[in-house]
Amino acid sequence: MKRSDWPQLMHGHPIMIFFYFGKYFYLLLIPLARGFWGAVQNDFYGWLSSVWIDILVLLVMAFLAFLNYYNKRFAMEERGLFVQMGVFSRKEMFIPFARITTITVIEDFYLRPIGVSHFRIDTMAQDRSRFDFDILVSTKKAEPLFSVCPPKPCLIKECRPRGVYIAVLSALLSNSFAGIVFLAVFINQAGRILGQQFQQRLMETFTEFTHKMAFGLPPVAAAIGYVLIGGWVIMFLKNLLRYKSFVSRCAQDNIIITGGFFTRRSYRIFTSSLNFLSVRQSLLTRVLRLYSVSANSAGFGKQKEDMSIVIPSVGHKGLVMSLELLFPSYKMVHRSVKPRMNAVMQYLLDPLWLFLLFWIGANVVAFFLPEWAQIIFYVRLMGNVIATWLALVRITDFFTAGIGYDKQSDTFTIRYSRRFLLNAVLVKRQNIARVQLRQSIFQKATGLCDVLIYTTGEKSEIHHVKGVKWQEIEDFWQNTPL
Repeated sequence: MKRSDWPQLMHGHPIMIFFYFGKYFYLLLIPLARGFWGAVQNDFYGWLSSVWIDILVLLVMAFLAFLNYYNKRFAMEERGLFVQMGVFSRKEMFIPFARITTITVIEDFYLRPIGVSHFRIDTMAQDRSRFDFDILVSTKKAEPLFSVCPPKPCLIKECRPRGVYIAVLSALLSNSFAGIVFLAVFINQAGRILGQQFQQRLMETFTEFTHKMAFGLPPVAAAIGYVLIGGWVIMFLKNLLRYKSFVSRCAQDNIIITGGFFTRRSYRIFTSSLNFLSVRQSLLTRVLRLYSVSANSAGFGKQKEDMSIVIPSVGHKGLVMSLELLFPSYKMVHRSVKPRMNAVMQYLLDPLWLFLLFWIGANVVAFFLPEWAQIIFYVRLMGNVIATWLALVRITDFFTAGIGYDKQSDTFTIRYSRRFLLNAVLVKRQNIARVQLRQSIFQKATGLCDVLIYTTGEKSEIHHVKGVKWQEIEDFWQNTPL
């Protein structure tokens, strides 16, 4: 397309200059090297006489940051998005609206006071770690951009979960390890800002607390337990704030999801670009008969802090109603193919190995380090609890795993477990890239096999169903050819 045919190009928000400034931080090595050399030579006046070099480096950094900002321009027109960028070499890009999978607007808590938002567009063309288009714009400008290529006037369906279901979802998504990392970074940064004395006092207070609240456990073991609990609580609160005021709406082939307390997030997913839906349960939520649904679509849930849920925790009746409301073309059905009874040991093999690993490993280490025996056996106990929990998940998986197919909606339901979660994946026929039947030498004698189903997406996902009858699964795929 000729430049004269382009619509009027727009710039992002000027605050982008400060973000681009960080792109050239490596140039600060020049003034740092000069300062180091001046200190070694003890030549302060020599360094001061050449301070103009440092100022010049800063000006070059600012100039390059400005060029990055100024040269990144975009325009929305009838068929799609035009983008122009580049400092030393110009790059022009066109993204048709028909190829867009997800539009995202993020109002970060530190940008909200100045009215700036991240505007992002993604398609199936880019890798999993980057967006096809990402720019900072004013929030007022982001709102009409978010609504580009709107659906035709239609009835808008809305799903607004209750607060208790958001709390259950936050508990399900919380991870102790991620919370511990967040806590460690917080303490480290607090130490830098408030001084090492504050950091030391904080650690002393925690040590004193664990000694008083050990309840007969070794102090180190109690400290580990409290750190894990603290990490989980931190992530629970973060997830609670992330999914605060969660609302999902459906307008024709658009799913619009909004939520967040400090940082507000808005996602617009085109259902025609969905790779699959995943109905998830933990062992606890299965007992409570609660479900949550995530969506796999390019650009949705791409970053660690992004949402990935389209339906928070709901009961079975609420799940059926929400799927019919938001995703009427997806139907979840019962299993047509399921594991055989003689495959039960295959499901229990992983937790069994984990149990033996903790048991044997702890005894060996305690033999060589008897003074640490009490703590080592405590770690073994915790490991055995994890192995037992995984065994319960796998037993549940054995009685629920399998594959089903709904001809009317052309949707496959694939049930299996991954780590500590039970999944029921709903996928359209056109999104199944490959099916593989795998049979070990032990399975060959019993006529069993594993089914690996590869689905399309930015990254191919593998859905693994274990211990089904080879002849039965072959007949199933012959009756429902891909």
